Amino acid sequence: MKQAADTARKSVAGTVTSVDLEGQQGKAVWKVDVVTDKGVEHEVTVNAADGKVTGSRVDQDDDRDGDATPAGPARTDLGRAVDASLGKVPGTVTSAEFEDDHGRTAAWQVDVTDAKGTEHEVTVDAGSGEVTATDTDGD
Repeated sequence: MKQAADTARKSVAGTVTSVDLEGQQGKAVWKVDVVTDKGVEHEVTVNAADGKVTGSRVDQDDDRDGDATPAGPARTDLGRAVDASLGKVPGTVTSAEFEDDHGRTAAWQVDVTDAKGTEHEVTVDAGSGEVTATDTDGD
């Protein structure tokens, strides 16, 4: 996931706000949302097998809430959020999204699937980089 985010940032300069593992035409790809300094959101598709960019487009149905991007030196980036999540719940990260609910603490929501196939949602405080909550998917 971190490599896909780095590859997407090389393709489109900006801040990664979301990364999701998806299937596309029978192949696994990472969908990486990158917001430029001007606030334009791009969706970059990175092949999960070889790590190469396979597509990039401006997100026309911008579903972000305001300008929710991690900013400033005290913010936790995607890499630190993933590392903190895996430190709490070992497994495979399948998605991560930055959320800034105005009035609440900004946080990364990281989905981790453990070795038994159980899905966990790990919340990482964007300011401190600390894991603040873990939830297990009951399905």
